[in-house]
Amino acid sequence: MNLNKKIVLCLCPLFLVMLLLLREKPISKEAETISRTVASTPTAPTPTRPLVLAPVRNHVTHKKSPFKNKNLDHEDLRNRLPQSVKSTLIADPEIVVTRGHIFLKEIAAIPLKEYKESMGEVIKRDGNFVYFRAGENHLHTPVALSKSTNMLYPISSVLHIQGATPEIRTELINEGYKQYYYHAPLKFLSLQSGSDGVMKAYSDLLEKGYKVELEVLKPGHQTF
Repeated sequence: MNLNKKIVLCLCPLFLVMLLLLREKPISKEAETISRTVASTPTAPTPTRPLVLAPVRNHVTHKKSPFKNKNLDHEDLRNRLPQSVKSTLIADPEIVVTRGHIFLKEIAAIPLKEYKESMGEVIKRDGNFVYFRAGENHLHTPVALSKSTNMLYPISSVLHIQGATPEIRTELINEGYKQYYYHAPLKFLSLQSGSDGVMKAYSDLLEKGYKVELEVLKPGHQTF
């Protein structure tokens, strides 16, 4: 083998290596720069949303009105009985009156124009009546006190009887009582008291075993 052939055989491996190197695509400087830039850029922290608190609503506490009856007007409020006067009154819970009221002993009512100082001590005056101390068993108009408003009201001359059958109605009319109202299905009978007064009629009917109730005369009523 001559010298030239030996040289060619020695250089063949070098040519093969160079061919392999040339086939590989070189990385562009631009791509390398971008890659380095992205790699060197620190990761930005994930932005956190601000915590939004719901507005706090102040709870408003409404004070309860000291007056239970919302229908009272200023005139009614002026007619309320002072506690100092109320404490001196004597009530009789045994006498049945319109619900929400209580019967008062020794207290009477009379129209304003008919009152005289000799009748007794004045407890209260309103636009229609004078309420005064008349003593027990008086013959004037009896009086009831409202439990909710501390107001005084006269008691009317009408009595109510519950459980009044047609037979009871006929019997009472025959005895001289005057019918004021009658509701047969409800067995509800209202009678007008006579000249002896409503309290006398109440006592008589009670003794006979009837369930009797006195009617409190409120504003707007027609019977007195």
